[in-house]
Amino acid sequence: MYGAGDRRSLSFSPNTLLKETKVRTPTNHGFSKLKYLIKIQFENLLGWIFMKFKLNVGGTDWGKYQDVVAAATDYCKFDDMLRMVIAGDALQREKLTDYLERKYRSGKLVYGLHVSDRALLSCLVFDLSGRQVHFFDGADGGYALAAKEMKARTINP
Repeated sequence: MYGAGDRRSLSFSPNTLLKETKVRTPTNHGFSKLKYLIKIQFENLLGWIFMKFKLNVGGTDWGKYQDVVAAATDYCKFDDMLRMVIAGDALQREKLTDYLERKYRSGKLVYGLHVSDRALLSCLVFDLSGRQVHFFDGADGGYALAAKEMKARTINP
């Protein structure tokens, strides 16, 4: 699982990884959750080492793995709508929001926005060196909350 930052980076934070742990461990037994948490922290450590030293392990060129993930990440336009996760600081967000609001008020577009301090990456991996699909979304509601805001703008212009 990736954490916050200017670049994609593997997370070692128990708070971040605990969300996956809760989903992946069906039992409420604390030892099972702790065991799984340690397992994914160890996997992330291995991934970090493999990528840092550009190792070729298990038929995967880990030096190029982040490029493979980026190339396989969904960024397409569907249903005449563009959906995206954008990383930026508060000033950049303000400029983008001002631009979108001007276009909305002039009748050129309708938009929805959701701000989060982190993103989630969901993966469907068929082959570590090839066939993969990755979806980025804002945490705490992401696209769903942005869509809700956009719908409200459509109904009440």
